[in-house]
Amino acid sequence: MNHNEGFSKETMRQIYLCNCTHINEWVNQFLNDMSNVKQFEELPYHYIIPSYEKVSGLITGKIYHYTSADALINILKSGGGKKFFTLRLSRVDYMNDIYDGKDVFEFIFDECIKSEQIKLSSNFKQYVTDLVKSLQEGQFNEASSREVSYISSLTIDGDSLPMWRNYTNNGGGYNIVFDPSSLWDYCNMDSKMALIPVVYNYDLMVKIINAILTTFSLIWENDQERITDLKLLLFRYIMLSKLSFKHPSFSHEQEIRIIKIEPRIFGINQNEKYAVSNGIMRPYIDVEFPKDIFLGVTVGPLLEADAAKLTVENVIAANGGWGSDKVNISAAPIRF
Repeated sequence: MNHNEGFSKETMRQIYLCNCTHINEWVNQFLNDMSNVKQFEELPYHYIIPSYEKVSGLITGKIYHYTSADALINILKSGGGKKFFTLRLSRVDYMNDIYDGKDVFEFIFDECIKSEQIKLSSNFKQYVTDLVKSLQEGQFNEASSREVSYISSLTIDGDSLPMWRNYTNNGGGYNIVFDPSSLWDYCNMDSKMALIPVVYNYDLMVKIINAILTTFSLIWENDQERITDLKLLLFRYIMLSKLSFKHPSFSHEQEIRIIKIEPRIFGINQNEKYAVSNGIMRPYIDVEFPKDIFLGVTVGPLLEADAAKLTVENVIAANGGWGSDKVNISAAPIRF
């Protein structure tokens, strides 16, 4: 596999901006669960996501979704008179950064597959290497061709200057406040949806991939009758690892991702819609979420605070109320 010349183990270790303490418990729980898996039926279907009760320390505050004024209006209007509202999830191969997670995952995978610390059967090692290579080339094979993934980015940092600047037109936007426990439970109810914290720490990435490879290799050799199902689930684990690994230089984002897997029908998902961004028609899907995960809205630091706050309150009220109409104003100092 080819990697940038500057991409090395030392680089990954040295540029920590975040020590990932908020996901250590989550990763440790995943590693513990995987170590006890001996057969296909014991594999966690939701990949790394345990129940919220098991890792309540993962998210101790709230979850936020930075967005523009236009997107906020559409979200609030989508809940008018209903128990649900919709969020837009973008198809992963059409995200703004098409290399999101790609280089980091391929580097980590390459390190792990060559490692002498884990023992893999030759048949399994060849299969998983070919699978990752096909994903690098934008190809799909066997059962994996029947699924496609969509994503929405959230964060645990509700008032971050870099986030206001990067995601809301130079501080002119908003973020929506979500209740983590309710959101977690709702995602867990759907067998093809997950709420996954992003990992920026090299050592944690290696532990995750090693656990996946070791466990799947064992089942690969001992349960040939379930090999088709195993290949599909392995594809999900690989894809979700790819989408949950980011370079440490992005660690200030403290990102949490909603990921949704949808069936691909003859190469096309019938639920897809399109939005134009930078001249490209980018596919997305609308996913419904219950209003009880909604805790309010934060107004960005470059807006006229009182007017923006009043307008959001009016839009919420005009669309049937949401149980919580709390609108906060950013306390971030303006430095851009």
